[in-house]
Amino acid sequence: MAPSNEINIDTTIINRRDLPSNIPLEQATINLNKEKNAKLDNNSLSKGITVVSGYIIRMSGNTCQLYIAWSGTDPIHIWRASNIRVTNLSLLNPYTYLIVNNFYQRTTAAATGTCYVSAINIPTSESRANVYASTLQAYYLSFDWRSALINNGTVVIN
Repeated sequence: MAPSNEINIDTTIINRRDLPSNIPLEQATINLNKEKNAKLDNNSLSKGITVVSGYIIRMSGNTCQLYIAWSGTDPIHIWRASNIRVTNLSLLNPYTYLIVNNFYQRTTAAATGTCYVSAINIPTSESRANVYASTLQAYYLSFDWRSALINNGTVVIN
């Protein structure tokens, strides 16, 4: 059988909460990249690892800002999603603070950074919220669009 000229571009986007908490994020990313590269076959081109999470900053009072934060090995220039939603943690009295449909945002191309999503009103009595993103994708400068998963769970409001 003749060898194939096809190159498979592989990417991995994982949740920050799945990484060990006892080492810096940059070192965890490097370790995962080395482990992943050791498993590649001859027809695969490593795409690196990007860790994605939601990030909420309280500005003052109820006013907060939602960001997508990432750290990886390859520069990302654009983020898009069909729906981004922020809710409270209550199962009995669920409340949605924010829904952003058809999200599309350019950002400074970088392997590590944050991307502004939206302003949001969250009561000062809340210190955490859930952030969900449907069909979230990142545009890598060298490799086109890749699917992403944001930390679908509890986000601490900083």
